[in-house]
Amino acid sequence: MTVPWNEVRDELGIDTERRAAGLRVTAAYVTGYRLGELRRHSGLTQMELAERMEIGQPRVSSIERGDLNSLTVGSVRAYVEALGGTVDMVAHVGDLDVALDVPGAA
Repeated sequence: MTVPWNEVRDELGIDTERRAAGLRVTAAYVTGYRLGELRRHSGLTQMELAERMEIGQPRVSSIERGDLNSLTVGSVRAYVEALGGTVDMVAHVGDLDVALDVPGAA
């Protein structure tokens, strides 16, 4: 006998808040993975990038794993700039898009 999805969802306790938290974790993981791809494409090791960023290699690893405590606007900006790149930030509110420059955002 098949069980309706809403019953399974209710039994597992999957609510909107829990789903949103899962999506945030997944997005952070994907972002960290993509940053690691950029680093590897640049031919740098985690240690070499850490030296450029003036942080420890474990922090670079944490960023690339998508650790929510390490993956901040400031850390992503520092990471990308250490690779020689730039980060653009755009706020989307309704039908308005505004480019933001957040110096030293952490």
